[in-house]
Amino acid sequence: MTALSVPDGNDKTWVVTVTRDGTYADITGYKFLFTVKLNLGDTDTIAVISKDITSHTNPTQGITSITVTREDTQGKFGKYFYDLQWCDDTDKRKTILETDIFTITRSVGDREC
Repeated sequence: MTALSVPDGNDKTWVVTVTRDGTYADITGYKFLFTVKLNLGDTDTIAVISKDITSHTNPTQGITSITVTREDTQGKFGKYFYDLQWCDDTDKRKTILETDIFTITRSVGDREC
């Protein structure tokens, strides 16, 4: 389990490498589901952040990335729950980053770039 954090109104990318039995997993054709919720029992339709990731950094080496944008995080400071699941090329689902804390912290500066 890994807690994640990002300042509100910021963009951030996390790189994820998937392995099986110590070998890089070929994730070609996989869809990754990144979900951030206020309450564990909330439906995905009211998730704070919901990303379907189908384009991967290096799929044959098991590398993908999760990017949240300033629009995803702006004004949403607080603590949430998140997980990352995949749907493989046969639509089999597996949670690869189990439920943990996702924190959106309050930014100090608020000037536009």
